[in-house]
Amino acid sequence: MKSRLAYKLADTEFFVDKLCSRFSLPRTQNYNKFIDNQLFKISEIDPEFYGAPAMVNPSWKSVCYDMRHALTRHACHDFHFLLCKTKNYHSSASGECVCKFCDKNIGFYHFFSCDKNEMSLAQAANSVIK
Repeated sequence: MKSRLAYKLADTEFFVDKLCSRFSLPRTQNYNKFIDNQLFKISEIDPEFYGAPAMVNPSWKSVCYDMRHALTRHACHDFHFLLCKTKNYHSSASGECVCKFCDKNIGFYHFFSCDKNEMSLAQAANSVIK
């Protein structure tokens, strides 16, 4: 998982920010470059990520939440590889991505919008474990 997605899912500040604040460390030029780079990476997050159930409903952050693994995996991976006809690894959807179930061109976040997908979120998450 890309760390920028983890930071957004957890709704937390960068670890380096916590260290600087806690130990009163100076904000150096390298620190500023790092933060600028992280902010740039965050700006590149697919806008559909923010509509994922894990981002919209934070109940998965509760203690012993059964479906946490499924919701966070969906937010970060959307199980695109389970839907896409392209067998080769690719980290983002391209114009060549076609759904196995509906035969439509798809973006990265297609799991819930596919009207032909009969796989549940739990089934998708558990298929990754096997």
